[in-house]
Order: sequence, then C-alpha cells, then structure tokens
Amino acid sequence: MERRFLDEVKRYVDFREEDARTLLALRPMLEANAAPVLDVFYGRILEHPRASRAITGGTAQVERLKTTLRTWLIELASGVYDGGYLAKRAAIGRRHVVIGLPQEFMVTAVNVVRVELARVVERELASDSRARARALEALHKILDLDLAIMLETYHEDGSQRALRESEARYSTLVEHAPLGIAIVREGRYAFVNDRYATIFGYDDPKALLGAPLETVYHEADRARALERWRPDRERWEETYARSGIRRADGKSLDLAVTRAHVEIDGRLSVQLIVRDVTDENRVARELDEARAQLEERRRLAGLGEMVAGIAHEIRNPLQGIAWGLHELRPRCKKGPELEALEKVAASTREIEAIVAEVLDYARPMKLDMIPFALGDLLQAVREDVAAQAEAGGVQVVVDADGAANERVLDPLKIKQALVNLARNAIEASSRGGRVELRTGGGETLFSIDVVDEGCGLPVELGDRVFLPFVTTKVKGTGLGLAVVRRIVEAHGGTVRLEPRQPRGTLARIELPSAR
Repeated sequence: MERRFLDEVKRYVDFREEDARTLLALRPMLEANAAPVLDVFYGRILEHPRASRAITGGTAQVERLKTTLRTWLIELASGVYDGGYLAKRAAIGRRHVVIGLPQEFMVTAVNVVRVELARVVERELASDSRARARALEALHKILDLDLAIMLETYHEDGSQRALRESEARYSTLVEHAPLGIAIVREGRYAFVNDRYATIFGYDDPKALLGAPLETVYHEADRARALERWRPDRERWEETYARSGIRRADGKSLDLAVTRAHVEIDGRLSVQLIVRDVTDENRVARELDEARAQLEERRRLAGLGEMVAGIAHEIRNPLQGIAWGLHELRPRCKKGPELEALEKVAASTREIEAIVAEVLDYARPMKLDMIPFALGDLLQAVREDVAAQAEAGGVQVVVDADGAANERVLDPLKIKQALVNLARNAIEASSRGGRVELRTGGGETLFSIDVVDEGCGLPVELGDRVFLPFVTTKVKGTGLGLAVVRRIVEAHGGTVRLEPRQPRGTLARIELPSAR
C-alpha cells in the first residue's frame, strides 16, 4: 500500500498537525480506559454467531488478541502518522482478510471502538466543552483514517464480491451516519443521507434529490451558501464553522462544515459533511455566562462584605453626631443657627438610612414561607406607596384577576421587593401616569407584574440594573433592585425588566407555583 494513499485519505478527512497533537495529548486517557473498551469490543464479537467464528482458540486467544488490540488502540494516539503507521495498520487489515473476518464486521467493529472511545472522551472532558469537541473531532478523523486503510486491504485481496459487499455496507453506514453528508453535482443534490435531511428539516432525504443546493436555506442566506460551496472555488477542501445560518423554515443553526471537491464517474462534484453544533454552542455559551456570573457574584460578595464593614463602622460616629445634635438643639435660638442645625440633622438621618439599607442587604436572608393570598399582598403594596403616588400625581391600580389565589411565599420579603419596584415605577412616571400591579400564573410558575408608563430604563444598562450600587438616580444607594433580585432568587424565581411600547417598563417577578 503506497504512502500516497495515506496522504490522500488524510486530505480527505482533513487530518492536520493539530489533530495529531490533540491525539497525542489523549494518550494517557486511552491507556487508563483501554480495558473496558476491550471488554466491550470482544464481548460484542463473542455474542455474535458469525463474528465469533474468527475466534478459534477460546479464552487464551481472546486474551492474546486483547493485547494486540490494546496496542492498536494506544497507537491511535501515537502522534506520528507516517509510512510506518500505514504499514502497521495495513498489516492488521490483511490479517483480518487472512482469518476470514467478514468485512462488515471489521467496519462495525471500528464503530464499536469509536462509540466507546467517544464515551470516554465525553466523560473525561465533560467540564471543558471546547477541549471535548476538539478531541472528538480528532478521534473521529483518525478512526476514519484507520478504517480507510483496512478497507483498502480488503480491496487488495482482489475479491470483487467482497468489494461489492463492502460498498453496500459502507453506503448503509453513510446513509445512517451521525453526520450530515451530501453530494452536489452541477449545483443540485445527487446524494443526501438521513442526517443531512434531518438537520435541514426534511423527513425524507429523497425529497432533496435533484433539488438546487440552496433549497435547504432561507432565501436571505442562499446567495452566501452558493458562494461558499460552488464547485469552482480555488480551495479543493476546507472546513469551517458558520453560526446563525437559517434553514428554509427560518430556524437558525450553527453548523460545522467540511466541503471537498470529489470526482465521481469523471465528473467534478462537491461533497458536504455537516455537523449541527447548535446545542453544543448553546451549552458552551451558557457555561461561559454561568462562569462570568459566578465570578461577578463572588466579586460583589466581597465588595458587599467590605461595604457592610464600612457601614458598621460609620454607624457609631453617626450616633455620636445625633446625640450631639440633640444636646445642641435646646441651646440654639430661632434663626440661622437652628436652621443649619436642622440641615445637619436631616443629612444625618439620610446617612443613617443608607447605612441601614447597606447592612440589611449584607445580612443573611431567612425566608418564612407561608400560604398567602396574592390579592392581599398587592393591596398592601398599594397602601405602602399610596403617599408617594399621591404626591407625584400617579394612580396605582391592582388587577384583581386571579389575585385571590394563595401561593406559598414569604409575604414580607415579596412585599418588600414589590414596594421597591412600585416606588421605582412611580418615580419614573409623569403626573397623571398610571402604575398597575397584576398577577398571572400557570401550573409550574406564577408571575407578579409592576407596569408603568414612565420614561423607562437606559437600554445600555441591561441586567446591570440588578447589581448592587448601580443606579440612575441622583440620590440612592443603588441597592433597591439588587434587593429585589436577592429576594426573588431566594424564592427560586427570576426577575426581569422589559421596555414597553410606546413607553414604560414591565417589571416581572416569576416564582415557582409549588415549593
């Protein structure tokens, strides 16, 4: 078997130096997990009547073969894939021909190893989605390379019948492969496997045969698809990723694509191998977001502890100032002195309120969960903000639809959260405006909304409005919405702010219906 064959197959599966390095790094993992893979492999052979005919020496032969297969398995991660590697792999394939191992079992045996090794990689690299994806891609490439070499040894045997059978078996594998595979000739589909059709929303692959390549794409993305995959592009083969491309029904996909030129019956065609990585990318993004949120919360927790300590230290001198003001007040007569004293007293009370708010935020939260009618809760919130609403000329209304239902929650804590939201809504509203308190619910979640017609929040703030010490007000600690989120998340719920058209904001708290 010539080295040229190895080079051609490497190009076909897009095997690169970075794949060799990735496989070499997997070697310790393969060595540590080889035994269970071997047990599954020979267990499958012994369970099958035809495949087991190749085992003529009983348990002793199986143990010898396990040693040989273990060497083959570890050499997958040798990191060197040259003529020597080709010679060793070809020798194994020829041995299969000599002992009469049916070709279909050799192919499916490689698939058994593929599945088991993929499980090992997914388990060992479960916490690192990028490393897992790279490892799986390199593993599939080297197994495809080995499979191609061993298939070539069967071809060398010269059995035309075996060759036809292998082609039939391979066709079946391609048709039902986990990757989407298509052949495009003169801009139209000449072959489409099941997975390719499924990725693009088709139940029957035959529905695409003869259809233009761009059929599977949304109208707005068809020009890009044709430009990328036209057969006259200079690069013979390329692999790339594409995010957010839309299929014909509008669903957005993230795809990893290998495009290669192939000659079939002397005619130039384009082979497409497509993998849907939408879910993988989504999980990776969610993990990245979760890590970022965790780091942010750790940072804020440290900041909160520091601020709470400062607030605690400020409280003692504030009490001294308050006592001094109390002692000075009887000695001040009416006039500028008394007026200045009152300003100092008012400022002191304001600082005391800020200190109390900071200390309350830093204090561990304990919930007192009891059944409570939402209608009563909303009425209590309206009463608490009534004076502020009247002073601002804002009407606060309660939508009583469904509010009679009792829900299990901490009514004092949820009331505190709703009062904070309602006060913000009133402050954002113009005179004559309206703030609505309402509830809604389902079997798993129920919601409490505070809706206003005010000026809304700056779009650039986003979810940062819920961070401690972030505020758009001239006065205030920026803890109001942070307290809201802390209370809601302690209940296992979520809170979000949404802009309303043409103006206003919807603040929605969603809580689990049962805890």
